[in-house]
Amino acid sequence: MQTSLALTNITKRFGGVVALNQVNISIESGVVHGLVGENGAGKSTLAKIICGIIKPDIGEITLNGKPVIIHNANHAIELGIALIPQELELVPFLSVAESIYLGSEPTRLIPGMVDRKQLFQKCKELLDELEIDINPTAKVMDLSISQQQLVVIARAFSKNAKILLMDEPTSRLGPEGIDALLNYVVRLKNKGIAIIYISHHIDEIFRVCDVITILRDGQLTGFCKTSETNTDDIVQRMVGRHVERGKLQDNTDIGDVILQVKNIARKRYAQGISFELHRGEILGIAGLIGAGRTELIRAILGIDSREEGQIFIEGKPAKINSYKDAIKCGLVLVPEERIKQGLILSMGIRENISLPILKRLTRWFGYLDAFQERKIANGLMDRLHIKASSSDAPVRSLSGGNQQKVVLAKWLNINAKVYIFDEPTRGIDVLTKSEIHKIIQDLASKGAGVIVISSELPEILALSNRVLVMREGILSAILVGGDISEKNIMQNAIIGENRIDTINRQEV
Repeated sequence: MQTSLALTNITKRFGGVVALNQVNISIESGVVHGLVGENGAGKSTLAKIICGIIKPDIGEITLNGKPVIIHNANHAIELGIALIPQELELVPFLSVAESIYLGSEPTRLIPGMVDRKQLFQKCKELLDELEIDINPTAKVMDLSISQQQLVVIARAFSKNAKILLMDEPTSRLGPEGIDALLNYVVRLKNKGIAIIYISHHIDEIFRVCDVITILRDGQLTGFCKTSETNTDDIVQRMVGRHVERGKLQDNTDIGDVILQVKNIARKRYAQGISFELHRGEILGIAGLIGAGRTELIRAILGIDSREEGQIFIEGKPAKINSYKDAIKCGLVLVPEERIKQGLILSMGIRENISLPILKRLTRWFGYLDAFQERKIANGLMDRLHIKASSSDAPVRSLSGGNQQKVVLAKWLNINAKVYIFDEPTRGIDVLTKSEIHKIIQDLASKGAGVIVISSELPEILALSNRVLVMREGILSAILVGGDISEKNIMQNAIIGENRIDTINRQEV
């Protein structure tokens, strides 16, 4: 195979922290190259160097055998290197064609006038070439997440991409979307495209990658052919030690009902849904993308309005019309969109952690007790193993896993009655995932009620005492004990029933 891109002795420091140390990697045409490692291992730094976002302190980059200096992201695109980011960057109200050729639209003779006929024809030819079945005139907002991802891929190829870097491309997809995308990755490989595939999902790495590079603490700890290794070996090289899997807690610790939801309805997202949550219980909510899981929780917490429904906390009616009301009642959410909904990126770790308890930290004349604030933040950083130089480090500088821990630390301050986790380990490495699972189990063991929404069935199976399965806004099934299985969850998520049998207290 021809080597498309080679990085030799790449080293990058940020202050006193060595993000990458003497890393060597070669990317070949027609090969899917897996890049794995913990959060903070150096994957993002390496990806940013390849895409011209940052420059290495030491090392050489060669493209098709010739040394190059990638000056910036636009230069990388000119060289045929394109990034498919985890967070899709599309304008919802534009058409597919407008999104793909934004900034490089074909024009008429009159300057500034877009030749729309040529635009849509050009887009159709590109989509046909890439075997993407999407209407060029369709609005981005009307596409599924997996279709939007294909639009971003097509945009890269409109700029003559030869090397594609995919960062956690399936993090927002359901099982069907994942299968479709992975199949498409293989088709791109067969067209001779060099692909760098970054993912925390080891099963995906083994499905599509030909070779795997493993990073740990900024250093290369392994390079191997996928056919010559296994999952345990990869994980061992990633974390340097054995990772314990979460174990389901004993049902004997489950107590009385702490949260009761009756007939919650919110337009098409939730249709008369009722359930109970007990002290010490971890209640999983499963379903396909678009089933209404997050929308249900947002309606319960008062983030979005609901058409009807009642909420009881510890047997008493609770008036929850806003998230502020929910917090006062002891219900908190660790959201799926941690960057948009869970953190203020311009602030430091300490400031983010103290946000929910500012009133408690405020002294006479409105002064903040900075000593106590720092003490609390440092204690939670130690407890959750948040990796940073200090509690003053900006949140935007942290890895995804450490950002998720900061969101969690923020809510551990108020000793809530009910903790709700929406996709708690999306885009997080296996070690951090294991740590977050233990935190969730610890909260339940101390008497809190816990709800976990997850698209990862192994996560639901590992954590849940009971599982609610949703399908198209209805509660399709409640699974308990031996009925909790991947087959039963998927069957009810896809087919389901319009009726839920009552599960009595003894079954819990």
